[in-house]
Amino acid sequence: MIDLSNCSVYFKGQALLKSISLSVSKGDFFCLIGESGGGKTLLGKTILGFLPKEFRVSGSIQSDREKMEIILQNPIGSMQSNVPVETQFHHLLKSRGMKNREEREKEMLQVLSWVGFSDSSSLLAKRPFQLSGGMCQKVALAMALVSDPEIIIADEATSALDEQSQETILNLLRGIYEKKQMTIFFITHDLTIVKKYSTHVGIIKDGRLIEAGPTNQVLSKPKEKYTKELIEIFEGKY
Repeated sequence: MIDLSNCSVYFKGQALLKSISLSVSKGDFFCLIGESGGGKTLLGKTILGFLPKEFRVSGSIQSDREKMEIILQNPIGSMQSNVPVETQFHHLLKSRGMKNREEREKEMLQVLSWVGFSDSSSLLAKRPFQLSGGMCQKVALAMALVSDPEIIIADEATSALDEQSQETILNLLRGIYEKKQMTIFFITHDLTIVKKYSTHVGIIKDGRLIEAGPTNQVLSKPKEKYTKELIEIFEGKY
């Protein structure tokens, strides 16, 4: 699904990602964890092909970008904050080639039901700025599901939410992941999420992927000093 071999990213001659090799297979719930500025978001953008032209990429990247969708930390950033939710869904579905209004409404209600909106009548007339962070992220997830993606890349998608909303979104994401047998690439700084939800994990520091593998294996028998430090900090908090 995602295969990187010796991938590096440069900006003005400086290597920001350094010789990263990584494979994420179909059906993995992969978490990429590391400190701020370590290269997590940059790696996600590299996989998606979202880098500005000023960046140079070397090495090999194999992924089917047409079958990927992204969920951002700030969901309003991927929507028009002052346009009703229903209107945005219709625009999105039209852009996907769905011209019949009844078909669009059926699809819209279906994906909204997948993320927990069993009765979305009051939601559809609202604008994103009128929604709570958790509700807005649920709408963003529903919009991502419109294209029936095989891979969802979630970039710190719950870090701005309160604890209850965070758990709601993560449980929804896991439920959809299991139901549709898709692949999740979840970027986070929270080891709690890694332990509870992921099947595989990658540890990134200073632009290098220093350790990766099945979550239970990496966390129970960490090989690298930085991984051990992350685990010790986590265990000290809890």
